[in-house]
Amino acid sequence: MQNTSMKRSAVLVAGALSLAGAFFAGAAYAADPKLDEATALITKAVAALKAAQNPDAKKEFGGHRNAAVELLMRAQGEIIKAKQFADAAPPTPKEPTTPTPKEPTTPTPKEPTTPTPKTPTPKTPKG
Repeated sequence: MQNTSMKRSAVLVAGALSLAGAFFAGAAYAADPKLDEATALITKAVAALKAAQNPDAKKEFGGHRNAAVELLMRAQGEIIKAKQFADAAPPTPKEPTTPTPKEPTTPTPKEPTTPTPKTPTPKTPKG
C-alpha cells in the first residue's frame, strides 16, 4: 500500500516539475496577468496540500489530498494551454477608422395623394 502511494507521489512530483519547467522556461507567456496569478495560486495550493500533516500515515487523508493535488495539476496544465492558445494568435491591432462624411441627399418630393371617397354601404331594414 505504501509502495503505491510512493509511486503516485513520484508521478505527481514529476508532473509538477514538468509543468513548472514548462512555465518557468518561458514556454507560455500569459496574455492575461490573471492566468499567471491563477498559476501562482495553484502552485501555493499544491505546496500547502503536500505540507499538510497527515493524522494517520496509513490512510493518507483517505486519498483525497492526492486527488486534490492531481486535479490542481490538471488545472495548471489547462491554464498553460490557455496561455499557449492566447499567445499563438496575437490580436491584430485595429486601424483607426476615420468617419467618411456623408453626401447630402436631397429629399425626393412625395406625390400628393387624393383621398378616396368612401361609398356608403346600404343599410338593411331590420325586420
